[in-house]
Amino acid sequence: MRIRQEIEQELMNSKGETTTTTTTATPTTTRKNEKEKDLSHIPLDVQKSLESTGYKYFCKKCNVGFQKQKNYQQHLEGKKHLRVVSEWESANRDYLLEAPTWSQRNQEEISPSPSDMDEQRNDYEHMHIESENVLVGEKRKIQNITKLSNDDEKGDDKDNDDDSIDYDVCTCWRDEELKEFPHRCSCIDHSLVISTLSPKERARFWRYLRDSFGKHYPEFASILHHVSLTKPQYLRVKELFENLEAFKIVSSIIIMAQDAAKKIDPDSSKTDIDVIYDLACGHGLLGILLAYRFPTKKVICVDLEQRESFYAFRDAFNAKGESYEGLTPLSNLEYREADLLTVESELTPSSCLVALHACNEANKHVADMAKRANAAWAVMPCCIRSKLYLGGAPVLDLDGETRYKLLCGAFAEANNAKVIRSIPRDITARPILIAGGFLELQQEQGDEDEEMNKNASNSDLPLSPGRHEFVSRR
Repeated sequence: MRIRQEIEQELMNSKGETTTTTTTATPTTTRKNEKEKDLSHIPLDVQKSLESTGYKYFCKKCNVGFQKQKNYQQHLEGKKHLRVVSEWESANRDYLLEAPTWSQRNQEEISPSPSDMDEQRNDYEHMHIESENVLVGEKRKIQNITKLSNDDEKGDDKDNDDDSIDYDVCTCWRDEELKEFPHRCSCIDHSLVISTLSPKERARFWRYLRDSFGKHYPEFASILHHVSLTKPQYLRVKELFENLEAFKIVSSIIIMAQDAAKKIDPDSSKTDIDVIYDLACGHGLLGILLAYRFPTKKVICVDLEQRESFYAFRDAFNAKGESYEGLTPLSNLEYREADLLTVESELTPSSCLVALHACNEANKHVADMAKRANAAWAVMPCCIRSKLYLGGAPVLDLDGETRYKLLCGAFAEANNAKVIRSIPRDITARPILIAGGFLELQQEQGDEDEEMNKNASNSDLPLSPGRHEFVSRR
């Protein structure tokens, strides 16, 4: 009997412990459930913002965050934010108007090639109008998106399979973005053309044009878009970046040369450069850009062989470019099918010789001719024979890039170069531009040499004070 009572007592104690354990766990479970319930009331966009930025509310357009909704709302209603929103809307609108087909996924379908060029241009003009009409809906869609007060809701409420939001034309361009374009070896793939880029990459190229040239040349995007409709095979991405960057530097050199000459002899009538030679020009895009930049200067492109790409670019500038004082765009441009040495007899101190990626002795010929004529010159060497410099010493055991830099330095020293610049390395493995022929005029300026070289590094200098103001002033 006693044993039975002890067993029953143990069973009762066991039940009591279980009940106590369960009762003790209940408050913890309740608090956990209450916490989960509280999190469920936080908007999803706020949760995502906290996870990604550390702020409950974050404005992606202005790149600023807030912990309180009141402060965030005040920001959205502020002048700074509204100005940024207006800029975003303007960028989207301009992109669709200037390059309406670049936002489309398939570029090949919009690039037919009828045999008759006159008929082709009419067809493409008609296509351009139709493309704008087709994209009106997309334009409104993008404008509505940019008006959303909460930037995070844009990604949640909109599907990402629509091409209209598959690109960014609003964020300012950074040279680091060049790394994001398809590369071969160490620079942009030379076979890459605009039509093979993704809509996102084409949008970023447009933004590059806007930020680099839009202040004075907003028509550049429309001009290159015209080429993409008529002759898309000539819009090689590497060559576009290469020529556009070289154009900025060469333009600044021409301005510097003229400024230096005026300081030495303000009364001289021969202080302006009046003829620019683009030697070994290839497709001639650099010469075309310079002719458009300086409409009152004669620009002569010279190469051993005429190329259809030259006329594709020229026709696009004629069709979409702006005239200056009634002059037809590029009426100052000439193309010669000849050896570059044939121009020497006509060179004067008012000439400027330019060569972009000329090979071997061509760079030496350009510098030598310019020095004999006391003219300005600028070259971006491609290949340099080591036997031409360094006393003929062989260059051994160096990788290609180191060898290139060494020989560019030897070339600069041998030709008394005073300005050495470089375009971004991601564009080309041969990015160094060397110039001279005008600093003899600066030698008496003393400390001003350093200041002028400092100004030459300003990427905005080639476009300031602008094409039209530049021509009227000089």
